[in-house]
Amino acid sequence: MTVTEFFGYLASVLVFMSFYMSTMVALRSVAILSNFAFITYGYLGDLVPVLVLHLMLLPMNVYRLQQIRRLLRDVANLKDRGLPIEPLIPFMQERPIKRGEVLFRKGDLSTEMFYLADGRVRIVEVGALLQPGEVFGEISLFTPDNRRTATAVVEDGGIVFRLSEKAVRQLFQQNPRMGFSLVRIITGRLVENHRRLEQARAAGDAAGDEPAAGIEPGPPPPPVMPDPERVGEAEAVLRAAHRRRRLSYAVLALVPIVLLAGTLYSQRRYLASVLFRDAVMTNWVYVATAPISGQVEAPVPKPGDRVAGDGSVLRIRNLQADDTAVARLDAERARMQQRIKELETRLAQLQSTSAQWQRRSDVYAKVFRDAVEADLAGLEEKLAFTRKQLDYSSRVAKRIETLASRGNASLSTADKRLAEVMDLKSQQSDLEKEIAHTRHRVEAAREGVFITADGTNPDWAFGSRDVLDLKLIEASDALAEAKGALAKLALEREAAAQQLKRDSTAGVSLPAGSLVWSVEAGPEATVGRGAALLEWIDCRKPLVDVPVSEVDLALIREGEKVEVRVDGVDEPLSGEVVYKRGAAARLDRRQLAAVAEQAGDPRAQVIVALEKSGFGPDNCPVGRAAFVDFPTVGPLSSLATFLRL
Repeated sequence: MTVTEFFGYLASVLVFMSFYMSTMVALRSVAILSNFAFITYGYLGDLVPVLVLHLMLLPMNVYRLQQIRRLLRDVANLKDRGLPIEPLIPFMQERPIKRGEVLFRKGDLSTEMFYLADGRVRIVEVGALLQPGEVFGEISLFTPDNRRTATAVVEDGGIVFRLSEKAVRQLFQQNPRMGFSLVRIITGRLVENHRRLEQARAAGDAAGDEPAAGIEPGPPPPPVMPDPERVGEAEAVLRAAHRRRRLSYAVLALVPIVLLAGTLYSQRRYLASVLFRDAVMTNWVYVATAPISGQVEAPVPKPGDRVAGDGSVLRIRNLQADDTAVARLDAERARMQQRIKELETRLAQLQSTSAQWQRRSDVYAKVFRDAVEADLAGLEEKLAFTRKQLDYSSRVAKRIETLASRGNASLSTADKRLAEVMDLKSQQSDLEKEIAHTRHRVEAAREGVFITADGTNPDWAFGSRDVLDLKLIEASDALAEAKGALAKLALEREAAAQQLKRDSTAGVSLPAGSLVWSVEAGPEATVGRGAALLEWIDCRKPLVDVPVSEVDLALIREGEKVEVRVDGVDEPLSGEVVYKRGAAARLDRRQLAAVAEQAGDPRAQVIVALEKSGFGPDNCPVGRAAFVDFPTVGPLSSLATFLRL
């Protein structure tokens, strides 16, 4: 039997018991207990009509029980106490009195009653001497004609308090205790007066019909007969007053009832968290699978073990791991290393040949530069000699031309000398051009460019050198390519070795501080890749599985902040709704470490994540009972959602 069913049966038994109660006090007490039982039953079972009905009946039953108990207590107290004066003081007026003053006379119209605070007052007709603390003048307020039945004279001065007839009637209607007190006082006063009259008559008969001391003689008062019509009017007035009093009580009781209902409503979640905790602390269940096929090595952790700082929990060894890839890559690496050695030898030979060629070329270049510089020096000497010849021939030709103009020399001689000058100028010009060309060859040779006199390059300068350089480049490229291939093979071999290591031996690691929840494979068990080895949870991030009705599920929002109370934790914790599902799609023990128990039809499900809970592997809360207060869920909102309002 579930908790909900228990309270349903308990409420039914209490209702059945109420029919056997013979007194109103017992009946109301059992009814109040049945209200509490029905409220609990309606809340746990999501029976909104039952919950609303008994939330309304509970304050009514409490109020009626208190009414009955107060009335019984006041009636019992009146047996030993007189009229309660303290509540009447605010309605009374103070009046000083003097000795010999007549407060009222017999037959006067009665408009007020008196309370003697100080001094003494004598009632003349009955010879009674009143002391401080006594009430008088009240009987005439309730007679049919409102006339005084005696005369009151002040014996000793003092103070009295007056209470008007209107105030008396209001207090009589509003305060049953005062009504009982007045009835008791009036009855006692009448009995006392009758006793005094009987004593006076007896004394008069014994003294020869002489009046007793302190009693004024007079005719006996006529008997007062009640007027039936006025009695009916008085009864009607009392009934109306009673109705007004009940209405006023109801209005006055409405305030504490509303406060009580508001308090119960505001504290409903706390009260429910103390009495009923239908939610359960849980956690996501994570599955650790086998990374490789093989056998599980001992030791294997046990359920409840805490994962150490390195996170390692178990290892798997595969004795049938395939190592052909590593062997193939080792062979390729050996071949490539041999190829690199051959290319390095070839490159060294070409570099040696290139060095020898360079030495010979340096010798050829030096000889070539020396020869060109020697040619340039010879041409410059020849140009200098030609310039001297031209200068001498020009002067001789000028003198012969002067002599020929005077007739001292022949014209043919002058022309011959002029032809010699022109021939020397032509030689000078050719030499200058040849010198400029030779200078250019010298500058080029100094820069490493060798040009012959006819403008071509010598064979030793470039022809065979180009072929040798091309071979050097080809050999260097081939060596670099081989080294790159060897590095790639080394990486592939390392990766294959790592893969072989992983395929041969693999460990299973979990987050440090997590908790092993269950173990699926024992020591020496043979497992395949991807097979489940164990389940684990992280107690530092606890969840709460909360069963709710489909109506409440519609009111709850993901991301909503809630308050959670957990068994063993004094203070409430903060949480957030992270997941919710209908009854047909609930999460079960395959996804959660613990699931809230349900009776009868399945209920919807809400998952709450705690914030800063303080839980961990040493105090894992999974399985503890809990209660979650959803601020958006309440009786009124649930009723409105149920009715599709």
